[in-house]
Amino acid sequence: MNWRANVIFGFALVSVMGLCLSGGPVRADFRAMPEEMENADADFGFRLLRQLVRDEKGNISVAPRNLRAVFAALAAGAKGETRVEIRRVVGASLPLIDNPSGKSFRNALHLWTPLGNPLQETFRNALKDVQVESTLPEAAPDVINAYVRRHTDGKILAVMQEAPEELGIVLTAVFDFAGKWQTPFRPEDTHDGVFVTAPGKSRAAHFMRMTGKFHYASTGVGQIVRLPYREDALSMFLFLPHAANLDDWLETANASVWQEHLDALRLQTGSVSVPRFRSDATLDLIPALTALGMRRAFTRRAEFSGILRQARPLRIVRVTHGTMLAVDEQGTKTAAVTSVAAVAASTDLDSFSLQFDRPFLLAIGDMQGKTLFMAVVREP
Repeated sequence: MNWRANVIFGFALVSVMGLCLSGGPVRADFRAMPEEMENADADFGFRLLRQLVRDEKGNISVAPRNLRAVFAALAAGAKGETRVEIRRVVGASLPLIDNPSGKSFRNALHLWTPLGNPLQETFRNALKDVQVESTLPEAAPDVINAYVRRHTDGKILAVMQEAPEELGIVLTAVFDFAGKWQTPFRPEDTHDGVFVTAPGKSRAAHFMRMTGKFHYASTGVGQIVRLPYREDALSMFLFLPHAANLDDWLETANASVWQEHLDALRLQTGSVSVPRFRSDATLDLIPALTALGMRRAFTRRAEFSGILRQARPLRIVRVTHGTMLAVDEQGTKTAAVTSVAAVAASTDLDSFSLQFDRPFLLAIGDMQGKTLFMAVVREP
């Protein structure tokens, strides 16, 4: 297959999964399995970030909920050890992951199939809320790109530039987020400063500053503050470790540790300085997912026989995750494109002053552990 993605980043998260050969209608029930942890998003996000910071430089962003939703859909057609590994790594199982929309964010799922290539009945039934369309291979780029533009209000213009030699199943998950701060930063308080990118290295940055009451905590390993958005009970959580190296803290971070930090938050008076920035990155996730234990899906031993009625085996050959994150005085915009292609064979203080002037972690989610976006900010 010949896939290329040319993405204009905006407020949306689009995941494109291409599986060579296929057909038929499918819909999905995105409810979390009862046995899954409530904070499975954070669990997967921390494990993935921990793996990525070992190999990648600069800023790194991931969208845990969207990635888990895509692999949960893929797991619906996986068998044997392939399915076990996918579930073990991303916590994906059936019924699929709860993936609703809110006032500040939107999710949508769509599946394209070539004409006349039916899906397995069990795969079709497992994804019963996903909208399905059939299209000719040569028409696929226009059809899919028009869908993406429509569901992102034109913020992302294209994810497919030319038709693949063989059109496979294309599963597109769109996440559109634009959050306004509950209390915006005043532009006149933004000031120039220095951000330490690494020991002995720094760069100039524009810092937004606010003084007031915040949910804040200082624990034995770092400081955390909550910046709420206006809608959907979502907030940005910013964590600055006491140690100079954020990567070292990530080596021991997990969902339980993160929840302990969230539970420690208390309303306090203080000041917060956060760099205003925009970050774009594109990552190949196959090495990281392989290191986390998802191996068979990328080999000729992959077991995706539950997707197609045809007997040709499938294996994943590409997983790319492109992200955009913009933070300014008014709020936050996030975007990402995930493309999966498969081919045949704490001590509280009275007051505090917290300046994020060295590498830090941010996460967008709620107080119950739902995590929509995570990022390691090394270079604002």
